[in-house]
Amino acid sequence: MVSPESFAQNYEREQRPLNEEEIRAGWGNYTAEYGVPEALVIEPTSRCDMGTCPACYMNSECGRGDDMTPETFANVLACIKESLPEGEKLGQVWIPGGEPTLVDNLPEIINASKDVAGEVCLVTNGLNLANYEYARDLIERSDLDEIAITLSSGNADLDNLLRAADDDPIWRQVPEGDVDAVLAEGRGITSGAECDFHERVMQGIVNVSQIKKELDKDFRVAINLNMHHGADLDELLRAVEDRGGHIDLVLFQAFQPAGRGVVGTSRSFEWQAHTEEMWREYIRQAEEAIRDGRLGAAVFVDPAPREIEEALDLENCPFYEKAVETPAFDQYGRVRANVVS
Repeated sequence: MVSPESFAQNYEREQRPLNEEEIRAGWGNYTAEYGVPEALVIEPTSRCDMGTCPACYMNSECGRGDDMTPETFANVLACIKESLPEGEKLGQVWIPGGEPTLVDNLPEIINASKDVAGEVCLVTNGLNLANYEYARDLIERSDLDEIAITLSSGNADLDNLLRAADDDPIWRQVPEGDVDAVLAEGRGITSGAECDFHERVMQGIVNVSQIKKELDKDFRVAINLNMHHGADLDELLRAVEDRGGHIDLVLFQAFQPAGRGVVGTSRSFEWQAHTEEMWREYIRQAEEAIRDGRLGAAVFVDPAPREIEEALDLENCPFYEKAVETPAFDQYGRVRANVVS
């Protein structure tokens, strides 16, 4: 995540690609202070085909933004290589966005990133993976270790709501913002048939899972699942299984204000506020799903509040990982030092 201060500074800077010397200087300054990281993020674009998710750190408008140029990407990789000891690689490179599947040369970016990392993980909203032909071509051409698809909720109604801006007409379908009523009644909430984000993303998850089997590819089908009071892991797993898919890994993300979340508040945020009950229920569901073979693994990747961490003894929970700062190269080749993962 990005702090309010760094977020504001990042977007006030001049929006232009850095040259090789500037990229090398920025990476050199980072490694001089923090050392070479175990993992890093490369953002090939700030464009997104959604642009409404309240907590997105990009704060980009739908369809607007810039792509990383081939020259910038080559310079970024060259600087990373120079900083690595002979014969060594980073542990992981994550490729998010914006939305990376909007970039035409995504397979080339993924494969070239393998030169500097043991694993390359694609992070996507999953919308374009609903197109089977696109998903198969991407997977065939890419040396990926993980495809992580982001869901605001495993519940269809709540997923569509939590992706929507506060002024979206979708909110008229919610009685006085009553999330419990939404979860209990199954209202079929969408922004219109053509904009049912959840349905498209679920199809993308199933496509990726089935293509993995068809091509006998060895990568993880992962879900970045936002935690909320509905505690919906069981619901998500059932829905994927009913469609013939399988999830290898769930990365639980507890809400933190970032991006759009620092420029105001959202009616969706209160549904994602930390509670001991919420954490306890997600952990219970994860333990049960792994024990029953319905899920390969689970990781809680964002920090819980200290009082919840102590109450649930999360330091001894096998799924809980302390957050660490991970650097990110944005589409212009600039380095941010405070992406927490």
